[in-house]
Parts: sequence; C-alpha cells; structure tokens
Amino acid sequence: MSEKTGTNKEKTDNKPSNVKIDSLLPPAKIHLFSDDLDTLNLAHALGEDWRFGRVNIGMRGDNLDDAIEHYSRRKSPTLIIIQTEETGDDFEAKLGELANVCEEGTAAIVVGPVNDVQLYRHLTSIGISDYLVAPLDMEDVVNAIASALQNIVGAVDSHLMAFVGVKGGVGTTSLTAMTADVMSDYFQAKTLVLDIAGGNSTLWNHFGFAPSGTLIEAARAVIDNDTDALNRLIIKKSDTLHVLNSGTENILDNPVAPQAFEMMLDHFLSIYPYIIVDTSQAPAQIKRMILARANSVAIVATPRVPDLSLTKMMVKTLAEMPGADGRHISIFTNKMGIDKSDIKGNDVKEALGVKNIIESPWNNQLFSSAENSGESLSSQKGFDKYQDKIVTFISEDSNFKHFKHDMRLKMNGGLITKFKNLISGDK
Repeated sequence: MSEKTGTNKEKTDNKPSNVKIDSLLPPAKIHLFSDDLDTLNLAHALGEDWRFGRVNIGMRGDNLDDAIEHYSRRKSPTLIIIQTEETGDDFEAKLGELANVCEEGTAAIVVGPVNDVQLYRHLTSIGISDYLVAPLDMEDVVNAIASALQNIVGAVDSHLMAFVGVKGGVGTTSLTAMTADVMSDYFQAKTLVLDIAGGNSTLWNHFGFAPSGTLIEAARAVIDNDTDALNRLIIKKSDTLHVLNSGTENILDNPVAPQAFEMMLDHFLSIYPYIIVDTSQAPAQIKRMILARANSVAIVATPRVPDLSLTKMMVKTLAEMPGADGRHISIFTNKMGIDKSDIKGNDVKEALGVKNIIESPWNNQLFSSAENSGESLSSQKGFDKYQDKIVTFISEDSNFKHFKHDMRLKMNGGLITKFKNLISGDK
C-alpha cells in the first residue's frame, strides 16, 4: 500500500489540503530535526512568513535520535517536527523513547519518505499530530502546524466558543447572551463575553449597561500591560459572568486591527476558562481568525431556504479550517414557529445533513420585554424553554465534558500524553 510520491496531498480520511491560512498562528516554539536541504529551506521560509510572526522555529538536529538526546537534557517545545527515512517498528519504539523525555502535551509531526495510508492512520492514532510526505508543500506544512497548535491550545488553554450568524437578524447576539447566562449561572463556569461588532454592538443591552469603552482601548491596555485600564473595561455581572465593555466606536469604522484583537484574545484565554464571542458584524478577517481558533462554533440561522443554503456553505468552510477534527459544530435553527411556511425541524436536519441541530423557538414577548427594559433575557418569563435547549447544546459538546481542563488535556494532549497513557494502560 506504500508508494514513492513527490507530494503529500493524497491524504486519507478526507483531510483538507492546501486550505489557505490567513491569520497569525498562536505563540509557540517549534523544533525541527532534519538533514534534508529542501525541508531546511522550507523551515527558513516559514520563519519569514508573517503568519509565523509569533512562532519561533529552530533547527535542533538531524533525526529522531538527535531529538531523544536533545530532550533528555532540555525542556521540549510546543511542537516537534521530525523527518525520517525509516518508519518501521524501530522508529515507533524510538518515538516511545522520545515521549519519555518530553514534556506532557508536546505535539509532534513526522515527515516520512512514502505515502502510506496505514502508517498515517497508525501514527495519528498513537498521538502524532500529522504525517507528511517529503518533498513538502509549504501550505500543507502550514496547515499541519496550525492544526497541531490548535489542538494544543484546546488542550491546555481555555475554551473558545464562537457564535456566527449566516446573516444579520437571525438572533446571534441574543443566543450569545443567553448561552453566557446559562454557562455562568446553570453550570457556574467563569465566562467572559466578547462582542466584535464595534459601534454596531447591541450585546451590552442584554446585560443592562451602556457601553463606555472600545475594543481598541482594551487591546491597547493588553499591549501596554495596563491591568487597571483593562479591569475598568470588564463589566462583572456576577462572580462567574464578565462582559467586555465595548461599543462606543464609530459605527462606520473597523473596530480593531486583527493582530491587536488576537493579542487581546490570547491574553483573555490565559485568564478565563471559558470565552464566548459574538461575531455578528465582525470584520471578515477577525471573524475567520476566531472561527479557526474556536473549540466550538454555533451557527445561527432561521428555518428558511436562503439561510439553510448559507449554513451548508458555512459548515463546509469550517470543515476546511485548521483544527476541524477537534472543533464541535452546532446549528441553531432560531425563530422556529414564527411562520407556518417555515421549514420543519426534520426537513431542516435532512437538508443540512448535520446531527447537532438545536431548534430554538420564537417568543416575541420575551425578546421585546428584555430589549426595551434592558433586563437580561434569562430574567424573562419563558426563558426556561431556551435554557433547556442551551443546556442540551452545551452538554452534547464533548469539548465541554465535565468542565474540567484536565479531561481535555487527557483527550487532546498529543504525542506525549497518548504514549504515556498507552504505557500506563489508560485509554
């Protein structure tokens, strides 16, 4: 089943290839072990690529033996890339040796000489993030690195949930606010809510305050390490529910530069265990970056033909983004029952071909009362029906399992965790 090949594009299991990454990768250290000139030149090119602006790539040796020796005396990085001409039993045994000298949670990518379906499946099953075939294509390498870093972020950092509407007016902001209330109150999970709409934001109304800050001010406070200024922009609705105060931007301006926002997001991910982002009216580049990094994505649509068509396109786009294997996607068909001609629930599921569909009813009195009074949606009569739907939505997301970071670490820890679990007998 093995054959020599000059490309690694014939991946198995329908993994996407050559999907263009157009956002900064998260901060990371990557060590390369290879003596192949083409691979070394590609690594140098990656170091000059703007997407790797926060990634440090260093050459540390020629092969797997060098890696074992290196990390027996030094701390391992975020990701290790190892090129080899041998892929037999001895190689796997040496991977086990490498696991024993590396830090928990370290990820690894193997570059091999042949396109071997069974080898690819076996290596990924024991914790290798990806198996690529030399000579390497740059975008394939970028995708593999982005996906590996996404899994590490999902394993050791906070949980990022993104709400994205297929168009305006489908109720994305309302569902964002209600989910934040359920997360913080029902599950007692410390949650931060962000709205990226700038001057178009209405999220603040759901939490009963008038906006007095901007995303740029928050990003500047993070960049300047001004804790006091940043804390003044965080509205603490309860011990477990915090909201970033933004929305006073000029309504026609882009709210914040993508790189500045991502730096701010990285900062919040180091503090809050759960972050929910409303991407309504967010600039496309920022929206794409958030969706690519999100552990969970909730797509919001109404049960009508144009919305369902846009939903299918969104699902396809998300499947082509890095980290797709570990990203949980759910679809809210919102405003169910508002019109008799709307597509029924079973027909929606059949049309989309997606299992994780939450049918959200329409209660005009609940929404109009909350919006006009400035009171939270969760305080309104009839909210219990929405809460039941959202509790189900969260409970079915495996990334939220038991709300314990150590569970996600065990599930997604990469090469080192999986090898150590195999050694100890854990599955």
